[in-house]
Amino acid sequence: MNKAKFLRRITILIPLLEEPRILHHLLYHLQRLDYPRTHLEVMLILEDGDVETQTALLATDLPSWCCVITVPKGRVKTKPRPLNFAFGFSSGDIIGVLDAEDADLGLRLSRAGLRCALLDSKTFEEATKTPRTWITQRSRWQKGYIMTYWCHNRSPKRLLADLGIWRWVGVHALFVPAIATFLFAPLFWIFWCVAAGLMARQDLALSHGYSNAIGALFALALLVDGAIGVMAVEKSGHKGLKRWLPLQLVYFAMATLSAYKALYELIVNRFYWAKTAHGDQFSQSWGGLSSPYVASDFCFKRVTKAEDK
Repeated sequence: MNKAKFLRRITILIPLLEEPRILHHLLYHLQRLDYPRTHLEVMLILEDGDVETQTALLATDLPSWCCVITVPKGRVKTKPRPLNFAFGFSSGDIIGVLDAEDADLGLRLSRAGLRCALLDSKTFEEATKTPRTWITQRSRWQKGYIMTYWCHNRSPKRLLADLGIWRWVGVHALFVPAIATFLFAPLFWIFWCVAAGLMARQDLALSHGYSNAIGALFALALLVDGAIGVMAVEKSGHKGLKRWLPLQLVYFAMATLSAYKALYELIVNRFYWAKTAHGDQFSQSWGGLSSPYVASDFCFKRVTKAEDK
């Protein structure tokens, strides 16, 4: 019996922007998907004007189940725009998105009466190399969090009606601490200065008992955070990372800087999203990888320009 005819057709949407270095490795791993090629469609979505990625694709033989969609030029170059554009060309019964199940998408699905689920799997992500690139990347994430929370709360009553009371509470419990923790961190640093003897508690009009209570609370928070970190590295199998856990203090300070960078960009240029370069450890060739293709039918299935739709 041919089981493939009972399977759903799947379309995978992959937005790419200035990613020539990871292209060959991406295609190599896409080939390893365990699904009949007759029921698989992979769409590589490019921005019109992204010459580097387009050039890399033109030098690559794509399998017949891959196609390229070129999005018209526009002011905004975030992932929702190319995904929305390419969606109209998809033919799958199930639509998958690679590297975009973020807070906004999950919240929109929930408001539409759908739900998100997590697969029991591990994801390995390329780390940034310098403090500057780390702050740039983190500020983009934090900016997205602030913008998502702000946009969905433009009509609080409608948000409550869409989500129901418990999920509504969950949204605020997720977003408010993630945003406020770093924006208000400098206020808490003042109390650390008191605990370290750099400032007199009298300068803050704190009683001796109140000052001790705050110090004990901060110490407890550090212990809990450290314990969570130890459990995390134990569970992940990266036990060697334990010695780096004290650097979380530096991490929180850097995250505060990135939070204020995100807030500033949200005010002066809300549509600017700092790009993080990927694939620095990869060359733009196969770099010793075996050929990813098992079929001989290579072609550019479709390149859609702005005027094609």
